[in-house]
Amino acid sequence: MLSCIRWLKQKNKKNVKMARNLIASSNIVNDYLLGRENNDYDSSNEKQLMMYAKQAVRDELAIDLGAYLKSVKLTVDTSLNTVTLPNDYIEYTKIGVLDSNCNVQVLGLNNKINFAGTFALDGGGDKILDSDGVETLNPKECTPTDGGDEYAGIFFNNYYENFNNGRLFGLGGGTNARGYYRINPMDNRIELDSSYAYDYIILEYIADESMTADPQVPVEAEEFVRNYIYYRSIEKKNNIPQSAIAQAQVRAYNAKKKANFRIKMFNKSEASQQIFRRYQLSPKFLND
Repeated sequence: MLSCIRWLKQKNKKNVKMARNLIASSNIVNDYLLGRENNDYDSSNEKQLMMYAKQAVRDELAIDLGAYLKSVKLTVDTSLNTVTLPNDYIEYTKIGVLDSNCNVQVLGLNNKINFAGTFALDGGGDKILDSDGVETLNPKECTPTDGGDEYAGIFFNNYYENFNNGRLFGLGGGTNARGYYRINPMDNRIELDSSYAYDYIILEYIADESMTADPQVPVEAEEFVRNYIYYRSIEKKNNIPQSAIAQAQVRAYNAKKKANFRIKMFNKSEASQQIFRRYQLSPKFLND
């Protein structure tokens, strides 16, 4: 009975089909090792090659090409008006909220938002240090107030509504009705302004795929990763001619340019959609 169950599990596992847009780094390394000749300059072992592959995934594909884009809905800490960044976060591409049509509408960037806190003190008045000997900080303490004369500058508001719209020299711009944010790299979080009225944000960001045990590589970049592994394997060896190292470097970064083009390449329908958006004196049609 148990043998039948195992056989069924193995059969179901073999029948599982997956898209072929990604390839595991270990497969690229295995192909690289199989194709390596005895007289090649490179003699790195499998663990070293996997290290170079992960560096290619993080430093080249993620940071430079933005190949690993993720989107997540995060809950706002309403007591501090902050959002903690994901563990695999590298850089954000969009921060916003959903509108009534389920489209992401971005927030405004405001680098004046304060996230400074005072040094934390113990009972004796001495600074509290962390395990690395660095001073710890208390949460920021700042409560916004609506000070000042609300009628100040009334000369510029001859057509106004709540003193925000319809000014003498135009309506004005640069404002965001949904709220503002600032990235706090010190605490790995997003700071939101005090008027932010939502309990969530939509964060689109570049993820660090190299954190996984076997990073997935877009098939468009397979050639680049293979060339990058070879270049990194020989670049610091003294017994290899500099011309061979330079040639490997050029080959790797030419493959990177090709991967960038392949990853960001648009298709015919996307091109036609962009053409149709333009205002023309006469309609244009694109037939298959």
